[in-house]
Amino acid sequence: MPIKKAKEEKKNLLLIDDETWFLESLKEVLGDTYNVHTASSGKEGVQKYLDIRVDLILLDLAMPEMDGIEVLQRIREVNPWIPVIIMTGHSTIERAETAAALGVQGYIKKPFDTEVLNEKIRHILALRELHLVTAGLPEMIVVDTENLKESTFIILKYLHNNYHRRISLKELAKESKQSVSNLCRTFKEGTGITVLDYLQNLRITMAKRLIEKTNYSILELLQLLLRRAN
Repeated sequence: MPIKKAKEEKKNLLLIDDETWFLESLKEVLGDTYNVHTASSGKEGVQKYLDIRVDLILLDLAMPEMDGIEVLQRIREVNPWIPVIIMTGHSTIERAETAAALGVQGYIKKPFDTEVLNEKIRHILALRELHLVTAGLPEMIVVDTENLKESTFIILKYLHNNYHRRISLKELAKESKQSVSNLCRTFKEGTGITVLDYLQNLRITMAKRLIEKTNYSILELLQLLLRRAN
């Protein structure tokens, strides 16, 4: 049976932009879904990031004194993995390319559709949650967040909830409401790895964590996993 999850807490977003009216309007749009923290300068943004737990940052590039590039550099010194979405205007597109070298998970051009922004945030946070579970396996990291299909998200979540038991491709196809052939094709296109290879790597990762956090021997762990898979 799938593992039941406790009710999830709201994720924390940090919005950094020198236009306070823009921050307030964006906070109003996102506030029902997320805990939204705002900073009206780069310096304040860096300090708030250090003071609170943040799941994703929305960062403007064109700010006085400490611009978005410097903010991103300082944040990356502390945390290379925190997801960042760059908010750009027409005049900052070249600077956005500079930001790409520091690692960003998305761009959105001002003015933007709030529904598009919400979808982008949802996708990136879902991927971040999966990456935290599978840290240390580069081949399992999904790079193209824009084109990842909803059916692939469904499969990823199902695998992470049920990796401890036997899973068939037919079962996964039924769960995601598609054919086995389409499932295999879209999953490989989105993740760069086959479903079965992903599942195998996921099981290995979880086994390593069990060894690190428990007193199981490798033999005892293998016996435990075999019992769960049957």
